[in-house]
Amino acid sequence: MKKEAAHLIKPIVIGVAILDTSNTILCEAHYNGVKVIWEDNAIILYTDTNSLIYCINSENMYEEMHLKRKWFDMCQYKSDHPPFSKFKDDSNNNK
Repeated sequence: MKKEAAHLIKPIVIGVAILDTSNTILCEAHYNGVKVIWEDNAIILYTDTNSLIYCINSENMYEEMHLKRKWFDMCQYKSDHPPFSKFKDDSNNNK
């Protein structure tokens, strides 16, 4: 008996498209968001498929984040901050 083969062409193409879109969003957020706000004071320490971890040197990072809040997920902060969806603060420093 001959084994039947599965052709997984479409799922691979969809997966590549999703990763490509994710990388485009990360690059846009990095160059148009983080690098505009902190310039050379923001250094990427680690990257993963869908995340960037930074070392940011700043006098008041949270104030600067608030000024450019369209780039950040602030749903963990006080209720007067609307949620955003590009970056998220995983350090839980809720000021």
